[in-house]
Amino acid sequence: MKIDDQIPGSINKIRVIHFQATAVSRPALGSFPPTFFPNAIKEALSSIAPKGCPGVQTVLCGTSSNENAIKAAFMWYQAQKRGGARPRAEDLESCMRHEPPGTPNLSVLSFHGAFHGRSLTALSISHSKAIHKVDLPAFHWPVAQFPLYKYPLEKNVQYNAQQDQQCLAQVEELIKERKKANQDVAALIVEPIQGEGGDNHGSPAFFQGIRDITSKHGVVFIVDEVSSLKPLFYTLGIKNIHHSYCEQEIHRRQNERPV
Repeated sequence: MKIDDQIPGSINKIRVIHFQATAVSRPALGSFPPTFFPNAIKEALSSIAPKGCPGVQTVLCGTSSNENAIKAAFMWYQAQKRGGARPRAEDLESCMRHEPPGTPNLSVLSFHGAFHGRSLTALSISHSKAIHKVDLPAFHWPVAQFPLYKYPLEKNVQYNAQQDQQCLAQVEELIKERKKANQDVAALIVEPIQGEGGDNHGSPAFFQGIRDITSKHGVVFIVDEVSSLKPLFYTLGIKNIHHSYCEQEIHRRQNERPV
């Protein structure tokens, strides 16, 4: 089909009142969402969300999603330290000077080969290509090794299991080191499949290990699934991170830590 042949159909879609209302009001910002927006989200996104995750929030892009998740993790982490209490006057006053306790010295643990976006925070947790990061300041946050498996998997079971164990040991050691250095790891972010980093896949055992470590240390576990192509995986019948273990983990741990 020629591009010209698709234009009339696109124009007709633009004429639909729901499209116009969505385009004008920017409901992702949450300011003036159309009345039909909640049901549209429920039908389009909530219906395919992992079981046990009823909440859906739309943002501008993948980078924005990660920024939002990290900010939410920081706020949750600090709220836990305050016993669920709201920020104190001291917190509100000191944060305006970028000083503790209002501006805490927290960190996010990421992985070599990861790519989470192009904002300054996202680039601080991205480690795939130098061209993305050169000349830009970054947070000095910990970085762990992502497993690099040998294939075919069935012929390299022992080696790949060692990769998982070594990487998980490093993750826990980094969390402990930052705790001692007074720069708590508040969140860990990982891709089920590293696309930019070279098509690197993690095993169910690796991600289950991360879940156990983060739960043990009170660290928020963030999963960035942009490169997982979840709808495509469902279509092809391929199991991704949710099919591997996450749905049962969400049910088992939903009252322990946010996923």
